[in-house]
Amino acid sequence: MTQEEERHVQAAGLTYLHHPVDGEKLSEKVVDSFREKAERLPGPVLVHCASGKRSGAMVMMHRGVEQGMYGDEVIEKAESMGFECDTPDLK
Repeated sequence: MTQEEERHVQAAGLTYLHHPVDGEKLSEKVVDSFREKAERLPGPVLVHCASGKRSGAMVMMHRGVEQGMYGDEVIEKAESMGFECDTPDLK
């Protein structure tokens, strides 16, 4: 699927980055790696996954760091936007 997706993205004139994230193994290292890669991409950036939970969590953590937010503030903001932090790993 990723090769087909990459072809579609490139055909649209966009930059493609595949950054797999295992929702069961989230760590600071995984988030930091995502943040470093995301900052180098030309915008706008579309981040997605099958359920939206991993991608939403990664984007919210990235935004939280950029905006100097604490963990609880990030969770509160995410939940106010309709994101469900329904597993311990996401929180």
